[in-house]
Amino acid sequence: QNRKLILLAGISSGFGAVFGIPLAGAVFAMEVIEIGKIEYEALIPCLISAFVGQLVALRLHVHHSIYKAGDISQGSFSLEVILKVIIASLFFALASILFSQGIHFCKKIYTKLFPNLILRSFAGGILVIILVYLWGSRNYIGLGTNFIEDSFFHVKSIWDPISKIIFTSVTLGAGFQGGEVTPLFFTGASLGSSLAPYLNLAPDFLASLGLVAVFAGATNTPISSFIMGIELFGGHNASYLFLACFISYIFSGNKGIYSSQKVAIEKINILEEKEEAK
Repeated sequence: QNRKLILLAGISSGFGAVFGIPLAGAVFAMEVIEIGKIEYEALIPCLISAFVGQLVALRLHVHHSIYKAGDISQGSFSLEVILKVIIASLFFALASILFSQGIHFCKKIYTKLFPNLILRSFAGGILVIILVYLWGSRNYIGLGTNFIEDSFFHVKSIWDPISKIIFTSVTLGAGFQGGEVTPLFFTGASLGSSLAPYLNLAPDFLASLGLVAVFAGATNTPISSFIMGIELFGGHNASYLFLACFISYIFSGNKGIYSSQKVAIEKINILEEKEEAK
């Protein structure tokens, strides 16, 4: 039990310090272990480690990315905006499914074709290089933090999140490590930005929703994702952030990017229900 608490505290500290969101980091660690369950016994260790981690990062002059999302709520609800957010959130859920399943699918293919881990990684690296030349762009390799920030100011193409999912799946599936969180931010922000013209909403507003909602669906952590949205963007669009996170979470299925994640309470999963019926 102590080992488990220390591990959760480590997750909180790392997550909070890397992204500058200690409160979301603490809740994320308690929420990510099992779907539908929060490890409340780890609350105090996680809170302490998350805030200490953030203080240490600031002491070392670490600069976190700052995103700005405009205020669309204007102090009141709008049925039209709510319906548009629901539609966008379903796309965010779909993106989270494609992201997580893409990684798992690539892992299976690589493992089958290249049982040797070294050859697997070598083949994955070659494939990424080929994809860069085929796409004619380096936007989809690396963290892409500049691209994420630009999504809040300029409307992106629908092919941007799709391309990021492909590049990330090919890379992580080959055994390379380097994180799924920032690529999820990239996918969500660019997807939200690309939907802006079709839903007649500001790109920065939808980019902020997409950034947290795709993360919520892929990691099955809606509460910490919502808190992350508050810490990153402020509370002026809190209602829409909450709505986007939970819709994406509910419709993203029971399988996320973390294969070791257990299911305490199953969510709605239409695809699995159909398979059972057959």
